[in-house]
Amino acid sequence: MHIDMPQPRDPRLKLSFEQASAICREFLPVGEEVFSHMEQLRKAGFEAFLPRHEFIESFAETSEELEIYWRCVVETAKEQLGQPTPILIFDEDLKQLYFSPFLQ
Repeated sequence: MHIDMPQPRDPRLKLSFEQASAICREFLPVGEEVFSHMEQLRKAGFEAFLPRHEFIESFAETSEELEIYWRCVVETAKEQLGQPTPILIFDEDLKQLYFSPFLQ
């Protein structure tokens, strides 16, 4: 005779998409400080990101182009921090994700 025993509940808490998205939006201000974080990393000896960053900056022909690039870096950081990924996202959830108005 086989008796089905109830399975123990997963002890890990699970967030809804809405909860995860709301939490991620709280990280948007961190994106505004991306360059100060890069500087702190550089001072601490973490410089692996610098060659790529400096390579891209080398293509700027004017200070205006460089400022646009810097703004794109900030807005890209905000988008990455503001979106709960990896997570299964359905079409109806897309409107709740943070997308930078500047990058759109």
